[in-house]
Amino acid sequence: MNTDSFDDIKNRIKYNNLPDKEVELYWYELNNIIKNCFHSISKGVPLELNNIGGILNNLQENKKYQEIEQKIQDYISTVCKLYVIHNCPIYHFSLLDTQIKRWNRISKNYPIFRIKDARINNYKCVLFYIYYKYQNYKRRSLECDKFFKKTDYNNQDLYELVDLAIEYNYPYFLDKLRHCIDIIPYINDKYNCKIYTNTCGNKILNALKKHI
Repeated sequence: MNTDSFDDIKNRIKYNNLPDKEVELYWYELNNIIKNCFHSISKGVPLELNNIGGILNNLQENKKYQEIEQKIQDYISTVCKLYVIHNCPIYHFSLLDTQIKRWNRISKNYPIFRIKDARINNYKCVLFYIYYKYQNYKRRSLECDKFFKKTDYNNQDLYELVDLAIEYNYPYFLDKLRHCIDIIPYINDKYNCKIYTNTCGNKILNALKKHI
């Protein structure tokens, strides 16, 4: 069992000075924040998050840095979804948000990395940011509260969120959802309208007023 302190780990990474040291430092800090979050709600780290450390170490030994990027991104995405499912405290959402933004900055320093904005990489990340924003709304709805109490989510669930955004006038939802699902064809078909691609959330809601 590894009993090194977090500071010991950081010092060792800096001393080894490997090409991906910035990524490795990030990984340990991210992992520490996530463990603290689940401990704060009296839960162990979910099974979906186990064993990733060993996988990353193996990839590092073989200098497969692009695969390391993908594994960390997959990990971030899974964590985003789990934070919503477990209704983690907003304080921990803010900490994870900071780490995701930091990951975006780190990724730009590695030309071989392909994912440049983890906040909109897939539906799990988008769901995280919608939930995070929604928790700060003064105007909430019982239906949205119910939606965010699901025990699992998939890409198709987000169309339900489109309808809720329209019904309760949440343009931010639409602006985020457009990054991972085709909201415009769905809206045009369901509400018998003609909204153009890349229309922002506020303009979508304004255009729909005559159709609802």
